Amino acid sequence: MDALSGSDGKKARLLFWGEDLALSHVVRPLVLADAVRDKYEVIFVTGERYAHLVEGYGLTPRKTWTLSTDTFMERLSKGRDGWLAEEISRQVKDELALIEELSPDLIIGDLRWSLGTSAELTKTPYVSLVDAYWGPYCTLPPPTPEFPFVRVLGVKLSSLLMPLLAPAIFKQLAKPFNAVRREYGLKELAEYREVATHADWVAYPDLPALAPTADPPDNHRYLGPVQWSPTSQHPPWWDRLPSDKPLIYVAMGSTGRVGVVDSIIEVLGEMPVTVMLSTSGRLSDKDYPANFYTTDYLPGMEACERSALVICNGGAGTVYQAIAGETPILGIPTNADQYYVIDALTRQGAGLYIRSTHVSKRGISAAVERLLTERRFVERIGELNRELSQFNAADRFADVIESAL
Repeated sequence: MDALSGSDGKKARLLFWGEDLALSHVVRPLVLADAVRDKYEVIFVTGERYAHLVEGYGLTPRKTWTLSTDTFMERLSKGRDGWLAEEISRQVKDELALIEELSPDLIIGDLRWSLGTSAELTKTPYVSLVDAYWGPYCTLPPPTPEFPFVRVLGVKLSSLLMPLLAPAIFKQLAKPFNAVRREYGLKELAEYREVATHADWVAYPDLPALAPTADPPDNHRYLGPVQWSPTSQHPPWWDRLPSDKPLIYVAMGSTGRVGVVDSIIEVLGEMPVTVMLSTSGRLSDKDYPANFYTTDYLPGMEACERSALVICNGGAGTVYQAIAGETPILGIPTNADQYYVIDALTRQGAGLYIRSTHVSKRGISAAVERLLTERRFVERIGELNRELSQFNAADRFADVIESAL
């Protein structure tokens, strides 16, 4: 079987699975699926929430049950498992039924970590699309997100304890997955990062500078960032933005804390700046300051390119768009993913971040002032931009598929 043919001599059938807990985990595999659809038969599976985006690419999504984002994020905020064993069991049953129906030659999954079990049971080659910092070879220190114990012990002490606590946390997070694996007679996995990367091939949609690894095996490959922007039209004000003040792009994404935006609005409304605010459809109607221009969605790449500063939740999607636009970043993270990315970016000197539980008007104002006036942030993000230009995620992904098949 060559890279273009399945077992029946036809085009190889690729089954993409984008878990819709966050936008990025749907659009990343969607962009990659679109890049290879001329060579392979592509089937895309996701939940209801972002199915319309799949349709926008001319694909008919196969819809499946997925956990709600609110439930998932609430559990994580309380230091609990994101998924329960019965939910993972339900996912595996759905996956097994679909794999039996479709007989794919290769499965590609993003955050659908139950696929490691289903692919193993059906002996189907599987590529896990996962950020390198969720792999066991990552050299970044574990972040300190908004766990309940952090509020009790404080950030400084919790940060000192995290390297000691992380192994136990990762082992705990693997328990519901292992409970399901035991049901099917499969070997248990040591910890959460092994669950995330339990695949024949592992593809990192990252830059090594922001998600470094040490001696990963040959079946772990960096793709580079998978860039995506909504295809929505420019808002009516796009070509009428004032040019006499610094332009700031604010996009807190699909999972950022909505309450944080109120502080951002209050601070930036009093500063000599112009603000583009992407609400992601999550903010109710309110009176915005005169220097604010708002819409539900903006073409992120273009918005970053024309801005002097990007304010976001620190998630990889917007961060890599800002790097592509050579625009410094102020991150206000909440979950572990966001802390991993924005902390690494800050260590690189390309931005700053404020913990979402420590947001203050004074802190936002001071950070914005520094990022707009200190040249070193622009210089450092320019260096990251040059590293980014060395990666073509679509081409590297095509190489992974050929190796996997």
